[in-house]
Amino acid sequence: MGHPVCVLKCIREDNGIEALQAVRHYANTACRISRTNQHIAFKQRCRRHQLLPWSLEVKPLVPTTQGRRVAQRSGFQFLAARVQHCYGKLKNLETDLFFQKRQLDHVLRSQRFAALEKLVTDTQKKTTMQTKKERKRKFDNLMARHPPTQPSRGS
Repeated sequence: MGHPVCVLKCIREDNGIEALQAVRHYANTACRISRTNQHIAFKQRCRRHQLLPWSLEVKPLVPTTQGRRVAQRSGFQFLAARVQHCYGKLKNLETDLFFQKRQLDHVLRSQRFAALEKLVTDTQKKTTMQTKKERKRKFDNLMARHPPTQPSRGS
C-alpha cells in the first residue's frame, strides 16, 4: 500500500472523489509550504549578501549617483516587503494545512492516513530539494553578475 498510486486509488475507492480532492489539496498545500520556505531562504540570503534579484531591481529615473542609490535602496525595500509577504503567505498556508489535516484525519482510517502522511512527506522533500536546487542556481547567477561584497551584519 506504500505506492502513491495505490494509496490514492484506495482513498478514492473507499472514500469517494471528494476525499481524493481533499487529499490532493492537502498534498499541494504541503508542497507550497516547502516552496515558500525555500523562497524565504533565498530572499534572506540575497539580503545578507546585498544582492537584488533581477525582478526587484529598480531602474534609476535620474542617471546620477544619488539616483542609483535611491533606486538600489528602493529595490532592497521591495526585497524586505517580499520577505514579509512570504511570511504572511506561509502562516496562512500552515493554518490551512492544519485544518486540512484535521479534516482528513477524521475522514480517512488511521492506516490510510499514515500512508498518506508518508506520501506527502516524501513529496515535500522532493519539492524542497528541487526548489533548493533552482534557488541555488539563481543565487549563483546573481553572484556571478555582481562583484562579491561583504555580507551585511545588520540585516
